[in-house]
Formats: sequence, C-alpha cells, structure tokens
Amino acid sequence: LSFLARTGIPDLCQPILDRLAQSTKELVRMALSDGEKLVWVAVSQGATSGLRYDPEAEHGQIVHLASASGGQAWLSGMTDDEAIAAVMRQGLEKPDGAGVSAPKSVAELMQVIQTARKDGYAVNANSFMLGMAAIAMLIRHPETGHPIGTVSIAGPAARATPDLLRDFLPDLRQAAADLAEAAARRAPARAS
Repeated sequence: LSFLARTGIPDLCQPILDRLAQSTKELVRMALSDGEKLVWVAVSQGATSGLRYDPEAEHGQIVHLASASGGQAWLSGMTDDEAIAAVMRQGLEKPDGAGVSAPKSVAELMQVIQTARKDGYAVNANSFMLGMAAIAMLIRHPETGHPIGTVSIAGPAARATPDLLRDFLPDLRQAAADLAEAAARRAPARAS
C-alpha cells in the first residue's frame, strides 16, 4: 500500500470510485495486482444509512480469489492452468471461512470462472461471506489489455440481489474503463 500511495494511483482512482458508490448507493472497492496477489487498495461507501457492508478491516488485505467476486473476475482473465495454480497457491478455502455459496471444488470454481469469462463480470451472493453479494469486473490496461486489477460493487444480499447488481453494469463498465485510464497514467504498460 505504501508503494501504491507513492505512485498516486489511489488518489487518481478515488473520485471514480466515489462516483460509482454514489450512483449505486453500495460499497465500491478497487483491487490491484502486485504481480502475485490481488490486493484491495481503495474503497468508497455509497450507503449512508440502514443495512450496509463495511469492510474496513479488509483494506490492504489480499483478495481471496475463489470466493470474492473480485477474485473470480481476476481469475477469469487467466488461462485455466494459471487460474488453478493461483488458487492452489492461495488455497481454495478462505482461511476465516467463506459463505455457503463459495466454490467447494476446483470443478465448481472453473464453472464460475467460465461464466465470468462469458459474461465479462463475476457476480455472487453468500460466497465471500454469508449475507453479502457482489459484482466485479476486470480493469485492463487500455493499451495492452493486460489485467491490472478489479473493481467491485458489494452490499447486503438482502438488498443487493443479482438482478440489482446487474442493473449497475453500465456504470461498472464505465468505472472499469475510467480506472484503467487513470491507472495507466501512473503504471507502465506490461506485455500481455
């Protein structure tokens, strides 16, 4: 996080995240790759009252690839072999427990990844944790197309149904494109 702070990427990206959080009234997070892991680096809370998901303790933490929508979106940008290897390095099961819908086998996870590849986003409910739903999309470098991170919208599953989350897709796609442009101003292009 200290390195990223020095690059200025979080500062450039925060207004984009704030705009998405304000339009969706849900929690918005950005995760960036450090080359090996996906790390939550920026957050904006759009819900101002009532039931809300507030992940303060997760800021700066490594994203659990198999259960988090951002992790699933990230895996969708890899080959099957790369995705399986990344999950096996981290572990299929979330150390502190995942939700009841988290993939319980590599075969289940591969179905989730295939769907995310086909749809262009990952959506789940009760996967990362019981009672939470989220949708996430890859952030790709605008010149190379190389995945550099993810952006997600999350909220309580009672309110943030899969249909509601899909209604946010136009804004999520725009935010992913805007975040890619902002990050590309600070991060060098990497070969695909």
